Amino acid sequence: MPGETEEIKRRLDIVEFIGEYLPLVRAGGPNMKARCPFHQEKTPSFYISKERQMWHCFGCGEGGDVFSFIMKHEGLEFPEALKLLAERTGVQLAQWNPKERSERMRLFEIVEYATKVFEKYLRDSAKAAHVRAYLEKRGVSLAMRDAFRLGYAPEGWDTLIQHAGQRGIGVPELVKAGLVLQSDRGGYDRFRNRLMFPIRDVHGAVVGFTARTLTDDPNEPKYINTPQTPLYNKSAVLYGLDRARQSAKKADLAVVVEGNMDVIACHQAGFENTIAVSGTAFTREQLDLIRRFTMRIAVAFDADAAGVRAAEKGIDLAIAEGLQVRVIQLPEGAGKDPDEAIKKDPAVWKHAVEQAMPVMDWFFGRAFHDADLEKPEAKSAIGRMLLPRIARIPDAIERTHWIQQLSQRLKVPEDVLRGQLPGAPKPKRPAQETAADPKKPVKPSRETMAAEEFLGLLISAPARLPEGMAAVAPEMIADPDLADLYRSMIVRYTGGEQPVPDPHAPEVPASVLATLSRVILRRERASVETPRPDDELRSLSAIIRTAHSHFEQKRLADLLRDAEARGDNDAVRSLTQQIQALISEGPA
Repeated sequence: MPGETEEIKRRLDIVEFIGEYLPLVRAGGPNMKARCPFHQEKTPSFYISKERQMWHCFGCGEGGDVFSFIMKHEGLEFPEALKLLAERTGVQLAQWNPKERSERMRLFEIVEYATKVFEKYLRDSAKAAHVRAYLEKRGVSLAMRDAFRLGYAPEGWDTLIQHAGQRGIGVPELVKAGLVLQSDRGGYDRFRNRLMFPIRDVHGAVVGFTARTLTDDPNEPKYINTPQTPLYNKSAVLYGLDRARQSAKKADLAVVVEGNMDVIACHQAGFENTIAVSGTAFTREQLDLIRRFTMRIAVAFDADAAGVRAAEKGIDLAIAEGLQVRVIQLPEGAGKDPDEAIKKDPAVWKHAVEQAMPVMDWFFGRAFHDADLEKPEAKSAIGRMLLPRIARIPDAIERTHWIQQLSQRLKVPEDVLRGQLPGAPKPKRPAQETAADPKKPVKPSRETMAAEEFLGLLISAPARLPEGMAAVAPEMIADPDLADLYRSMIVRYTGGEQPVPDPHAPEVPASVLATLSRVILRRERASVETPRPDDELRSLSAIIRTAHSHFEQKRLADLLRDAEARGDNDAVRSLTQQIQALISEGPA
């Protein structure tokens, strides 16, 4: 019974399921909210956590998992809910079908059995002595070997087939699990004389393998992987995430490396928020997994050309998906990868992670590497690479900083570069230009003023925060200080505290206090009276959402142009779909 309920919850995403019963709106990040179906309310207080796969209503206090939701919503007892959700997900329940298990559950059992066979060979077999010696030479401890469930697939064409046959597991099932290859003469083991790295899903269940050869045969591929199976999708797994997810959440950072041995070395040295991509670059599915635990990543890829290209492609996609990205670079002589660096000196790796450079610094380094700045076409190429990325930076001060940096390095006037920014207005003729008065304050943009008024309204009437949260997510506010204040209000509210921090409290950070004062004083200065706060909230929300929608369309269009220039057809298709979806949604 516990295994069946866990399998049902594994297959059934609670956000998608509850979304079939209730209209959901964003609650910040991957979480959603709605008006509670179990008590009367005008503003949403029913929250759903995608990461924890749980729901809770802060209005009436009800909460639980997908089972408790359907039981309460439909008035069912647990056995009825179990049967209903089992039929929905295709999970076969033992008490109703004791002779058969669902195909997926059966495949999990087969892959788990193979994992135990490989583990036993590595632990006990004399045939695996060279593998144990290799791991010892690489510095992998017994504890890490067990934690990551490393194993050995012995030499021989049908060793696993013979073992599995004794357990009633036939060749067709082994083929379906990706463990055996079919031939005219029958089947033969896919993995032979290889060090086995089990790949686990986010819950810790083994779904496939990466297998490394330890021979010097140039005709033998160094790594082979489980093919696509009902359990294993290379694009939707991250090596080590099951062990790293809690540390990544606690640190609010996931460190992404390129190799499985890098992950093991990092975890052994205490850097437990480390994961590896299963391939050469991020996929959207992998980024969705990361976002369940953190919005911040630091990437470390090999410094060869392929590694750099993979990093650049993956970073572009991560930025497009809204993650905050930094790039880890090892100092010269520290080692070619995290594994080598940690063996030489773990402190060097720790420092490299802590000093990971902002993504724009990394892009500048890529753009200027080996560029001949005496040639105008080289300068133009650098501008084409960097200006679209600078244009996407929401903060005006940071944007100005990078324009100044680019101007100094290219020896091109700032106004020329600004004129080349995507979406920049055409420059006025010299006769129309006027010198800016340095003492005159810059008037905030319409959307910034709307965001200030929006937060001012919520601060003056905290009871309206749920309504505001339903209309505007923090990432929709371009001004980072205002967005941070809004985010802190939401965190306090969802934690059961008063959403507006006490300006006199010593624990309030200076940055939050400054923004809070800015919003409150601007509203008081304007002597805002709101006879119809509902109308004002809707109007301000519409301004913010419209500006955000335009910004997102422009950002995605810039990425699309870059993808088209690179000839990246997958990215072109994905970005085109995102732009079309954004246009279809509209800002409202």
